[in-house]
Amino acid sequence: MPSIVQELSGHRDLGGLRMVVECPAEATVLREGPAQGSGPGAAWLAYLCPAHSVDLSGWLGAADHPDPGTMRCGTVLDYRSGEQQLQSHADLWLTSLTGVDPAAHDGWADVLDQADRVLLARVDEAAAAGEDSPLQNRLAFMDVARRAATRGDLRVAATPSRTARPSPRACDLGRALVHECTGSMHQALHYPGATASELRS
Repeated sequence: MPSIVQELSGHRDLGGLRMVVECPAEATVLREGPAQGSGPGAAWLAYLCPAHSVDLSGWLGAADHPDPGTMRCGTVLDYRSGEQQLQSHADLWLTSLTGVDPAAHDGWADVLDQADRVLLARVDEAAAAGEDSPLQNRLAFMDVARRAATRGDLRVAATPSRTARPSPRACDLGRALVHECTGSMHQALHYPGATASELRS
């Protein structure tokens, strides 16, 4: 018998897995996202605890389903293509954060390369002023995404896996968090701003 996840996803392959809420609680609600633009199934499924199912009631979803703690709160199963996920990132936070508009660039590899340069420059500016930038611990994630897009792997670019390792360039930044630069990337693309709003497209 198909599981509820298989039924809600329309038996599609998983396009990405990430955490959008840092919450230690087990989920009690499985929120069904909006329908795919083409074909059967939801665009995403989000696991939420009782508190976040209320606090994040503004997340656009088709329905809520009970869940017996299958996943930790904040886990999102994304069934959109890598390109659709990247466009969602750009629309909802990446462009406003970096000023990089995908429409003005030639493909996602160029977009993420330019965004990576912007973030690196901002971290360098903060360091020169003797300040810590809140963006510094996101450089490794952006670097992995940039390199994946260069290889043409947009799914990995949209949600870098926990086993992916940032390049020596990123790891050579003394400011980067040690646990991220040793390959312990425990969150899937948890950039600043990539939170509840990301699920609205």
